[in-house]
Amino acid sequence: MIKRMFTLSISLLIILSLAACTETENNDKDLYYMFEDAFFDEETKKGVSGCKDCEDESLACQVAKAYGKNIKFSTEETEQYKYKHQLFHNKQAVFFEQEYGIIVNNTSIAVDKPVIYLYPKTEQEVTIKLNFNNGNIKTSYPKYNDEWKIVASPNGKLTDQNGRNYDYLFYDGSLNVVPEITEGFVIKGSESIEFLEEVLSQFGLTDKEANEFIVYWAPYLEQNKYNLISFQNEWFDSKVELEITPAPDTIFRLFMIYKPLDNPIDIQEQEIISFNRAGFTVVEWGGGRIEN
Repeated sequence: MIKRMFTLSISLLIILSLAACTETENNDKDLYYMFEDAFFDEETKKGVSGCKDCEDESLACQVAKAYGKNIKFSTEETEQYKYKHQLFHNKQAVFFEQEYGIIVNNTSIAVDKPVIYLYPKTEQEVTIKLNFNNGNIKTSYPKYNDEWKIVASPNGKLTDQNGRNYDYLFYDGSLNVVPEITEGFVIKGSESIEFLEEVLSQFGLTDKEANEFIVYWAPYLEQNKYNLISFQNEWFDSKVELEITPAPDTIFRLFMIYKPLDNPIDIQEQEIISFNRAGFTVVEWGGGRIEN
């Protein structure tokens, strides 16, 4: 499949795609949602369509041909199915970006309460910088102004330049991308605490770190009948880069994604890989919710 960058304006896209065919199939709701961002015109509040047999180079035509089916979008359809297939949308949008060189996914996820613990071998000044790829910081404490500069002690106590003490560094924000969930755990909401106690211990968190994680997340998880839980540590590390000077000997960053479920689903169980604390150690945990 030939990759191409489409720079047509929305107006030209609509003209070409509407001219592509007159009869469309309108029963593929996943496909509606999948291309909502590419095809829905916010100004005219109109949808567009594409034909699987068309020959023009409009975006709608190329997508219809690639998937071998006609596509049609209307205001009601895009609104009705806006949040119904978020995981499907993200997976397909990544494919769409790779194949066509155009981004159609503007799905976002909250980055809730990441906290950073620092355990140097000796008391020392440490500088911490965050780099959000595809997102931004909203709240922080102590206040993040391009960096944190604190004095860290072996027992985990952090002291800012004004002499105020902290147990950890806190921030939250949002990312404009959502990971594809292919493995994880389906847990009853009522069994959330027991699950977290076990899995956090397997990862290697201390009782204090695990306690603070559970106290924050258990109320959100317990209110759901079931939860799909997946630990997207490497994905998060690639989206929110952490730069620490002097460089730690060990860094462990845990990021839990969860999605409320009405009924259990089948998913490959995720392998839990523990980490070993050696030398100057940094531990971070956080999480986010994927909406239905």
